[in-house]
Amino acid sequence: ETAQSGKQQGGCKLGCCDPKPVLSLDSAAARAWRQSGNSVLWVVLDGEIGAACLMSDQIRVQTSQAVRDLRNLGIEITMLTGDSEQTAQVRVCCVDDAL
Repeated sequence: ETAQSGKQQGGCKLGCCDPKPVLSLDSAAARAWRQSGNSVLWVVLDGEIGAACLMSDQIRVQTSQAVRDLRNLGIEITMLTGDSEQTAQVRVCCVDDAL
């Protein structure tokens, strides 16, 4: 079998053809995964989606207190991320700005 990886770019589907209805880029499950802050990695086998892997960073327990301490010192907090905007918005709970 040939395996590929790909990501969704706008309305385009990269790295996959004829996805199974249960595992599709635009399925309700895929939307829910992204809305909950997960990054979704699609595994494509011979042109069909064979699996979806969810990845997510955990925010450390001490992060909120560290951000509060920095704000109390007059420091503005900005989050820089390589994640999608949707994933970043879920994580933006404790920063002033997200880029």
